[in-house]
Amino acid sequence: MSKLQSKILLWMFLIIVPLLSVLFAYNVYTLRILNNQVASNNLDILSIYEKPVAKDIEYISYSMANLLANDADMLQLNYATSYLEAYLCCDAIAADYRAMVNSQLAGLGALGINSPYNGIFRMVYAESGNYTYFEKKELEETISSQILNDAQCNKKGWQLIQLEGRNYLLRILKNNHNYAVIVLDFSLITTPQHEKDETLDGYLVYAREDNVPLTMNAFMDEHQIPLERTNKNYYIAYANGEKYMLVEKDFPYAGIMQYYISPYKGAFQYLDYVQILLLVLTLIIALAIPFGFFYMRRKLFDPLETLIATMKSIGEGQTDARMEEEYHIEEFLQMKNSFNVMVDKINELKINAYEREIQLKNVQMQYLQIQIRPHFFLNCLKNIYALAEQKDFEKIQEMIIILSKYLRSMFKSNPAFITLGEEIEGVKNYVALQQMCQSEPPECRIDIDEGLLEFLIPPLSIITFIENSVKHGAQSDKKLMLSIRATTLTGEKNSYVCITILDNGPGFGEELPNLFGEDYGADGKEHIGIKNIEKRFEMFYGKEGTILCSNSNGACVELYIPIEQEEGK
Repeated sequence: MSKLQSKILLWMFLIIVPLLSVLFAYNVYTLRILNNQVASNNLDILSIYEKPVAKDIEYISYSMANLLANDADMLQLNYATSYLEAYLCCDAIAADYRAMVNSQLAGLGALGINSPYNGIFRMVYAESGNYTYFEKKELEETISSQILNDAQCNKKGWQLIQLEGRNYLLRILKNNHNYAVIVLDFSLITTPQHEKDETLDGYLVYAREDNVPLTMNAFMDEHQIPLERTNKNYYIAYANGEKYMLVEKDFPYAGIMQYYISPYKGAFQYLDYVQILLLVLTLIIALAIPFGFFYMRRKLFDPLETLIATMKSIGEGQTDARMEEEYHIEEFLQMKNSFNVMVDKINELKINAYEREIQLKNVQMQYLQIQIRPHFFLNCLKNIYALAEQKDFEKIQEMIIILSKYLRSMFKSNPAFITLGEEIEGVKNYVALQQMCQSEPPECRIDIDEGLLEFLIPPLSIITFIENSVKHGAQSDKKLMLSIRATTLTGEKNSYVCITILDNGPGFGEELPNLFGEDYGADGKEHIGIKNIEKRFEMFYGKEGTILCSNSNGACVELYIPIEQEEGK
């Protein structure tokens, strides 16, 4: 059968766990939605900054194509002219370029014209670029080498050029023999980090196809933020102990990627008051479960276990066990008081029953002892009668004195136990009486440890078997020899006093196997003394007390009396 504790835990599991699961799922879903919303906002920021750049790039490309195809000075340079005329045409084109590069078009760094027929190559730079002489020279040499060595440069579209310290997008347009050059500088493109907008705390980073940053290089090197193409709404990067949220978007030109990187402090900072309240309640409920179980265990399960343990202890015989704990729940307090009162009442009834049982056993023992004594007294009277017939008055007087001593010790009290020494004294008186009455008197040898003389045994336990030996063991052809020994035996669980009674008579006859049978002596005529001893041993010692009868060159009786049982009496 299942325990109450298991059932309560099962019901708690079936009710609270689904509720917590729903609350946790809701909170996880809310956090995911918030993260997606933040990522979507960051992606919108990328789009906002991309649109003007793409628009200006398209405008620059269109303007340069129109100028290359329709401008008179540009068309004039398609043909070989004098150096002066070519210079004047180039100067007029450069004036248009200068107005364009300084018009704050997004990222426009430089414009160039190249006329191989007239040997002219000229670049016009934006003033905001602050280009050094060496940067201009390096850029112009790179452009010249691409134009001269690549006949298909007009068809390649926008190309990424990485020179020392700067990254450019290069576009070369060709019409007949003239080339127009457009240079976009990433350092001139407006990004959130360049603006003083407190609502924008992120960084826009341009990167190559292999995720190598083109902008914000110092920042990226310092924080070691990894760039990845995940094709997800967002991903969280861990760098130098800080977390960042990254969203990615393709830049329309040259396979370049855009990343918006914002510090990520967790979705909790985006929760409103209701969502925070639900999350806190969920955590409180989750934390309250072990405390609730601890409280239930202490206030409900522990008292029940204590009650069960106390009942088991009482069942095992510890009748003094009680529920002693102080309870603060009224029902358990009432149960404790009622239980203790019930146990006290049971003990009282048990004591009364035990006392009645003891009284009944005392009555039975007194009856058994009284039943043995007349048997012995009648034998004594028969012996005195025999002496009277022989007119041996001196022996009669001596026998009466000995008998009076014996009777005085027998009638001075009616105890359930006497000492082994007192029992042996009675045996000696009995043997003395027999020696006075018989022509072939028996002899008795007694060998008892002095330490056992005070050992308690049921009265008439030895003399009954001595009397039985005298009555049935005497033979005409040899003298009856009696022997009594008492020793201590130590076993694994208990110690015993072994009393051995021997004679040299014919021993037990056919009655030996059934000497202690239920029907033997049932008519009251055969071995009533032995039967009474058996009953008293059973009453006093239960299965621990043992009487063994055997034949060993005569009758042999062994009495095994447990020492612990005797000490308990």
